[in-house]
Amino acid sequence: MKSNNSTSISFLIVDDHPIILDNLTIQIESVFPEARITRAETAEETLAFLRDDSYDLLILDIGLPDSSPLSFIQEVVSLKPKLPILIFSMYPEDVFAPRMLKLGVKGYLNKRSKSEEIILAISQVLSGGRYVSKMVTEVLVDMTIEGKSKSNLHNLSNRELEIAIMMANGKSAKEITAVLNIHSSTIATHKHRIFNKLRIKSLTELIHVVPFMNYY
Repeated sequence: MKSNNSTSISFLIVDDHPIILDNLTIQIESVFPEARITRAETAEETLAFLRDDSYDLLILDIGLPDSSPLSFIQEVVSLKPKLPILIFSMYPEDVFAPRMLKLGVKGYLNKRSKSEEIILAISQVLSGGRYVSKMVTEVLVDMTIEGKSKSNLHNLSNRELEIAIMMANGKSAKEITAVLNIHSSTIATHKHRIFNKLRIKSLTELIHVVPFMNYY
């Protein structure tokens, strides 16, 4: 069903894969044919657009090569605190969605979602609501009722999770410090905490604990 109010809606869609941007554009225009759609492929480009213009909805992939997901969301929310954000990512929902919701995003959608679910999520967030999958709802219920999650990854702080992902993906300490803008000694401290919390002793074990490392 097409919206009669699409002329007043502006989207900023962000992904480092043009084919994803093409598909999102097609799906948005099928419902909002007169909407204004701006596309970005990097975190730097995204921030530039946000500083220069206003949007009704930001649809964002958090796996951008020039940013770290949780830190980047904090930066975006700080810059545009009232802008609704819908995450569109291959990162596992059960690990990232609860963290993203706490940081202020309005929805989290897996890239494997069907077109109908994508449109539903966009419509709900545009209407002032939130959107999460059944899986995320179950994780949030477990965390609320039992006070814990089934995954040890939830024991990590946001910064520790970011560092764990980068380490598992083969990033050096120098590369990590450059992305996160922290001192190299801090990396060593976080590494010690990560290994203790995940109950592991080696980088090889970390790679098995963080199976989504290739999404980074």
